[in-house]
Amino acid sequence: MSEERDYNEELEAIFGKSTDLRVAYKDSGMYPSQIILDRNKFLRRIVKVCVAGIGLALVCLMVLSFGLNKAANKDPISLAFLLSPENSVVELQQTSLPSITEKDVLKFASDKVKEFHKISFTDYIEYITSLEDEFTNQRAFDNYQLQMMNSKLIDQITSRKLTSWSEPTSAPRIVDFDEDNYIWHIQMTFDWFMGGGNYSTNGREYQIDLIIHSVSRDKNIRGLAVDSYFLKSVRG
Repeated sequence: MSEERDYNEELEAIFGKSTDLRVAYKDSGMYPSQIILDRNKFLRRIVKVCVAGIGLALVCLMVLSFGLNKAANKDPISLAFLLSPENSVVELQQTSLPSITEKDVLKFASDKVKEFHKISFTDYIEYITSLEDEFTNQRAFDNYQLQMMNSKLIDQITSRKLTSWSEPTSAPRIVDFDEDNYIWHIQMTFDWFMGGGNYSTNGREYQIDLIIHSVSRDKNIRGLAVDSYFLKSVRG
Protein backbone atom coordinates (compact mmCIF):
# COMPACT_ATOMS: atom_id res chain seq x y z
CA MET A 1 0.00 0.00 0.00
CA SER A 2 2.93 2.31 0.70
CA GLU A 3 4.16 1.87 -2.88
CA GLU A 4 0.63 2.48 -4.20
CA ARG A 5 0.37 5.66 -2.13
CA ASP A 6 3.71 6.87 -3.47
CA TYR A 7 2.53 6.38 -7.06
CA ASN A 8 -0.76 8.09 -6.33
CA GLU A 9 1.05 11.09 -4.86
CA GLU A 10 3.24 11.19 -7.97
CA LEU A 11 0.09 11.22 -10.13
CA GLU A 12 -1.34 14.11 -8.10
CA ALA A 13 1.93 16.00 -8.48
CA ILE A 14 1.80 15.54 -12.28
CA PHE A 15 -1.91 16.01 -12.99
CA GLY A 16 -3.05 17.94 -9.93
CA LYS A 17 -4.82 16.90 -6.77
CA SER A 18 -8.19 16.87 -8.53
CA THR A 19 -7.14 13.97 -10.81
CA ASP A 20 -9.13 10.78 -10.60
CA LEU A 21 -6.20 8.69 -11.77
CA ARG A 22 -5.05 6.00 -9.40
CA VAL A 23 -2.51 3.22 -9.69
CA ALA A 24 -4.25 -0.09 -10.34
CA TYR A 25 -2.81 -3.43 -9.14
CA LYS A 26 -3.68 -6.94 -10.15
CA ASP A 27 -2.25 -9.85 -8.21
CA SER A 28 1.35 -8.87 -7.55
CA GLY A 29 1.84 -6.67 -10.61
CA MET A 30 0.91 -3.06 -11.37
CA TYR A 31 -0.84 -2.17 -14.64
CA PRO A 32 -0.33 1.56 -15.35
CA SER A 33 -2.29 1.47 -18.63
CA GLN A 34 -4.66 4.12 -17.34
CA ILE A 35 -1.72 6.37 -16.60
CA ILE A 36 -0.20 5.78 -20.04
CA LEU A 37 -3.49 6.48 -21.82
CA ASP A 38 -4.06 9.70 -19.90
CA ARG A 39 -0.50 10.83 -20.52
CA ASN A 40 -1.07 10.29 -24.24
CA LYS A 41 -4.27 12.34 -23.98
CA PHE A 42 -2.36 15.11 -22.24
CA LEU A 43 0.29 15.10 -24.96
CA ARG A 44 -2.35 15.23 -27.68
CA ARG A 45 -3.88 18.26 -25.96
CA ILE A 46 -0.49 19.97 -25.95
CA VAL A 47 -0.04 19.22 -29.67
CA LYS A 48 -3.46 20.72 -30.48
CA VAL A 49 -2.62 23.88 -28.53
CA CYS A 50 0.73 24.17 -30.32
CA VAL A 51 -0.85 23.68 -33.75
CA ALA A 52 -3.50 26.33 -32.99
CA GLY A 53 -0.80 28.72 -31.78
CA ILE A 54 1.29 28.18 -34.91
CA GLY A 55 -1.78 28.78 -37.09
CA LEU A 56 -2.59 32.02 -35.28
CA ALA A 57 1.04 33.15 -35.60
CA LEU A 58 0.95 32.48 -39.36
CA VAL A 59 -2.23 34.54 -39.74
CA CYS A 60 -0.68 37.44 -37.80
CA LEU A 61 2.46 37.18 -39.94
CA MET A 62 0.40 37.34 -43.14
CA VAL A 63 -1.50 40.42 -41.91
CA LEU A 64 1.76 42.11 -40.88
CA SER A 65 3.38 41.29 -44.25
CA PHE A 66 0.38 42.73 -46.11
CA GLY A 67 0.49 45.92 -44.05
CA LEU A 68 4.23 46.39 -44.54
CA ASN A 69 3.92 45.79 -48.29
CA LYS A 70 1.11 48.35 -48.59
CA ALA A 71 3.05 50.92 -46.56
CA ALA A 72 6.21 50.33 -48.63
CA ASN A 73 4.39 50.86 -51.94
CA LYS A 74 2.41 53.93 -50.82
CA ASP A 75 3.19 57.14 -52.71
CA PRO A 76 5.48 59.36 -50.64
CA ILE A 77 3.96 62.52 -49.18
CA SER A 78 5.91 65.69 -49.82
CA LEU A 79 5.86 68.16 -46.97
CA ALA A 80 6.30 71.91 -47.08
CA PHE A 81 7.63 73.87 -44.13
CA LEU A 82 6.46 77.45 -43.81
CA LEU A 83 9.11 79.53 -42.06
CA SER A 84 8.66 82.85 -40.36
CA PRO A 85 11.19 85.67 -40.85
CA GLU A 86 12.89 84.31 -37.70
CA ASN A 87 13.29 80.90 -39.43
CA SER A 88 10.89 79.15 -37.07
CA VAL A 89 8.43 76.59 -38.42
CA VAL A 90 4.95 78.08 -38.63
CA GLU A 91 2.98 75.41 -40.46
CA LEU A 92 3.36 71.91 -41.83
CA GLN A 93 1.15 70.64 -44.63
CA GLN A 94 1.05 68.24 -47.57
CA THR A 95 1.95 69.82 -50.87
CA SER A 96 -0.40 67.39 -52.63
CA LEU A 97 -3.31 69.28 -51.07
CA PRO A 98 -4.32 72.77 -52.22
CA SER A 99 -2.74 75.23 -49.79
CA ILE A 100 -4.87 78.11 -51.10
CA THR A 101 -8.65 77.98 -51.10
CA GLU A 102 -11.15 79.91 -53.17
CA LYS A 103 -12.09 81.83 -50.05
CA ASP A 104 -8.44 82.86 -49.56
CA VAL A 105 -8.26 84.23 -53.11
CA LEU A 106 -11.48 86.24 -52.85
CA LYS A 107 -10.41 87.67 -49.49
CA PHE A 108 -7.01 88.58 -50.93
CA ALA A 109 -8.61 90.35 -53.90
CA SER A 110 -10.97 92.33 -51.68
CA ASP A 111 -8.12 93.39 -49.39
CA LYS A 112 -5.93 94.46 -52.32
CA VAL A 113 -8.69 96.64 -53.81
CA LYS A 114 -8.90 98.52 -50.51
CA GLU A 115 -5.12 98.84 -50.19
CA PHE A 116 -4.52 99.89 -53.81
CA HIS A 117 -6.96 102.81 -53.60
CA LYS A 118 -6.29 104.08 -50.09
CA ILE A 119 -4.04 107.02 -50.97
CA SER A 120 -3.07 110.20 -49.16
CA PHE A 121 -1.43 113.30 -50.63
CA THR A 122 1.06 113.33 -47.72
CA ASP A 123 2.89 110.09 -48.53
CA TYR A 124 1.36 108.63 -51.68
CA ILE A 125 4.74 107.99 -53.33
CA GLU A 126 6.11 106.02 -50.37
CA TYR A 127 2.82 104.20 -49.93
CA ILE A 128 2.53 103.12 -53.56
CA THR A 129 6.17 102.00 -53.53
CA SER A 130 5.47 99.83 -50.46
CA LEU A 131 2.90 97.85 -52.48
CA GLU A 132 5.49 96.42 -54.87
CA ASP A 133 5.67 93.06 -53.05
CA GLU A 134 1.95 92.53 -53.69
CA PHE A 135 2.73 92.05 -57.40
CA THR A 136 4.37 89.14 -59.17
CA ASN A 137 7.10 91.21 -60.84
CA GLN A 138 8.18 94.71 -61.83
CA ARG A 139 6.08 94.64 -65.01
CA ALA A 140 2.90 93.99 -63.02
CA PHE A 141 3.77 96.72 -60.52
CA ASP A 142 4.49 99.23 -63.30
CA ASN A 143 1.14 98.39 -64.89
CA TYR A 144 -0.63 99.18 -61.60
CA GLN A 145 1.09 102.57 -61.37
CA LEU A 146 0.17 103.33 -64.98
CA GLN A 147 -3.48 102.48 -64.34
CA MET A 148 -3.48 104.77 -61.32
CA MET A 149 -2.02 107.65 -63.32
CA ASN A 150 -4.53 107.12 -66.14
CA SER A 151 -7.41 107.40 -63.68
CA LYS A 152 -6.49 111.10 -63.18
CA LEU A 153 -7.47 110.81 -59.52
CA ILE A 154 -3.87 110.97 -58.33
CA ASP A 155 -3.60 114.48 -59.76
CA GLN A 156 -6.73 115.57 -57.92
CA ILE A 157 -5.54 114.00 -54.66
CA THR A 158 -2.17 115.74 -54.78
CA SER A 159 -3.37 119.12 -56.08
CA ARG A 160 -6.26 119.42 -53.62
CA LYS A 161 -4.46 117.70 -50.74
CA LEU A 162 -7.01 114.94 -50.40
CA THR A 163 -7.12 111.33 -49.33
CA SER A 164 -8.95 108.54 -51.11
CA TRP A 165 -10.61 105.28 -50.10
CA SER A 166 -12.77 102.63 -51.70
CA GLU A 167 -16.00 100.88 -50.77
CA PRO A 168 -17.06 97.72 -52.64
CA THR A 169 -20.35 97.80 -54.54
CA SER A 170 -20.22 94.09 -55.40
CA ALA A 171 -18.57 91.02 -53.96
CA PRO A 172 -15.48 89.77 -55.77
CA ARG A 173 -16.16 86.84 -58.08
CA ILE A 174 -13.99 84.35 -59.91
CA VAL A 175 -14.33 84.86 -63.67
CA ASP A 176 -11.80 82.19 -64.61
CA PHE A 177 -9.43 79.76 -62.91
CA ASP A 178 -6.40 78.01 -64.41
CA GLU A 179 -6.24 74.90 -62.26
CA ASP A 180 -2.90 73.70 -63.67
CA ASN A 181 -1.03 76.91 -62.85
CA TYR A 182 -3.18 78.27 -60.01
CA ILE A 183 -4.09 81.53 -61.72
CA TRP A 184 -7.36 83.34 -60.93
CA HIS A 185 -9.19 86.09 -62.80
CA ILE A 186 -11.14 88.10 -60.21
CA GLN A 187 -13.62 90.85 -60.96
CA MET A 188 -15.49 93.27 -58.70
CA THR A 189 -16.84 96.83 -58.61
CA PHE A 190 -16.27 99.56 -56.05
CA ASP A 191 -16.84 103.26 -55.41
CA TRP A 192 -13.70 105.37 -55.16
CA PHE A 193 -14.09 108.37 -52.86
CA MET A 194 -11.94 111.42 -52.20
CA GLY A 195 -12.13 113.85 -49.36
CA GLY A 196 -10.32 116.27 -47.14
CA GLY A 197 -11.40 118.90 -44.64
CA ASN A 198 -15.00 119.82 -45.45
CA TYR A 199 -14.74 118.46 -48.97
CA SER A 200 -15.93 115.00 -50.01
CA THR A 201 -16.92 113.48 -53.34
CA ASN A 202 -19.88 111.21 -53.98
CA GLY A 203 -17.53 108.62 -55.34
CA ARG A 204 -17.01 107.17 -58.78
CA GLU A 205 -17.84 103.55 -59.56
CA TYR A 206 -15.11 101.44 -61.10
CA GLN A 207 -14.79 97.88 -62.28
CA ILE A 208 -11.52 96.19 -61.48
CA ASP A 209 -10.11 93.00 -63.00
CA LEU A 210 -7.26 91.29 -61.18
CA ILE A 211 -5.16 88.39 -62.43
CA ILE A 212 -3.84 86.69 -59.30
CA HIS A 213 -1.07 84.08 -59.25
CA SER A 214 -0.05 81.59 -56.61
CA VAL A 215 3.52 82.43 -55.56
CA SER A 216 6.14 81.28 -53.10
CA ARG A 217 5.44 82.27 -49.52
CA ASP A 218 8.99 83.59 -49.41
CA LYS A 219 7.74 86.42 -51.61
CA ASN A 220 4.35 86.89 -49.99
CA ILE A 221 3.22 85.30 -46.72
CA ARG A 222 -0.27 84.70 -48.15
CA GLY A 223 1.12 82.84 -51.17
CA LEU A 224 -0.66 85.13 -53.65
CA ALA A 225 0.35 88.10 -55.81
CA VAL A 226 -1.28 90.32 -58.43
CA ASP A 227 0.01 89.79 -61.97
CA SER A 228 -2.35 92.15 -63.81
CA TYR A 229 -4.50 95.11 -62.73
CA PHE A 230 -7.16 96.63 -64.99
CA LEU A 231 -9.29 99.58 -63.89
CA LYS A 232 -12.33 100.80 -65.81
CA SER A 233 -14.80 103.55 -64.90
CA VAL A 234 -18.41 102.36 -64.76
CA ARG A 235 -19.98 105.81 -64.38
CA GLY A 236 -18.79 109.34 -63.69
